[in-house]
Amino acid sequence: MTSLVGWMADPIIGHILRGTHNIQDLFPMQEQCASYIHQVALSNIASDVCIASPTGTGKTLCYVIPIVKYLVTHMASRVLCVVLLPTKDTAQEVFNVFYSLTAQTPLHVALICGSLSLEAEHSLLQREINGIKVCCAHIVIGTPRRILEHVDLNPLLFTSVRFLAIDEADILLGPSNNDWIYRFLDATMKDRQNQCVLHKILCSATLTSSLPLYVHLGMSNVVSFQHQHQDAGVDPQQLEDMFALPETLQGGCRGRG
Repeated sequence: MTSLVGWMADPIIGHILRGTHNIQDLFPMQEQCASYIHQVALSNIASDVCIASPTGTGKTLCYVIPIVKYLVTHMASRVLCVVLLPTKDTAQEVFNVFYSLTAQTPLHVALICGSLSLEAEHSLLQREINGIKVCCAHIVIGTPRRILEHVDLNPLLFTSVRFLAIDEADILLGPSNNDWIYRFLDATMKDRQNQCVLHKILCSATLTSSLPLYVHLGMSNVVSFQHQHQDAGVDPQQLEDMFALPETLQGGCRGRG
C-alpha cells in the first residue's frame, strides 16, 4: 500500500478527497500552492498569491484546501474568508467545493449571490440571539455587487476577514468592472477587528503578472503559481460532478447549521 504524503495524508482534507470524491493525488501545483498559502497564514506573513491555471486543472482546490485547514484550527464567530466570483453559477460551483470539504468540520459556509432576498441572505450571515448579534458564517462565497449590498448594511461584518479570494480575476478586475474591489477593501480594512494579515488570492485561467494591479489592490510579496503542462487536467464536467450537491442545497444561499 502506497503511503500517503502531503495534503492527502491530512486527516481532514485527505480523508474527504479520497473517501468522498475518489481523488487519490493532487497535482504538483495544487500541493505547492496550498502548502504555501497555509504556511503564510500560520506565520501571519504579508504575502499574496496569484494562481494561473486553465479551467479543469483544479485551481479551486489550490485555495480551498489551505483555507479550510487553517480556519478549522483558527475559528472565531466572524466572517473569516470571502470568495468572489463573476456569476451565480460559478459562485455555486465554488460553494459546492467549500461545502463538501467542510462537511466534517464546525465551519459554516454561506452563498450570497442574490438567489434569495437580501433579508434572507443576511440571516445566513448574522442573527440576533438574546439581543446580541452573532455571526453565522465563517466562509462567504458570492458575487461582488451582492456582497457590497451586505457591506452597506453592516460594514463591521467583514472587518475580520483573513482570506480574500478573487476567482476569474481577469473578468472581475477588468478596467470597466473593478470599482467594487476598492469599496470592499475599504470596508475590510476600516475598523479592522484584529491584527491579522489579510491574504489576497487572485485566480484565473489567463491571469498574467500586473504590477499596477498588485499596487492598487495593496498586494505585497506576491508569489505566482502557474499550471505546468505535465499536470494532467481534470475534465470540467467531471470536476463539477465530484463536488455536486443535492438539489435541496443548490440554487440559493445555504449555510451549515
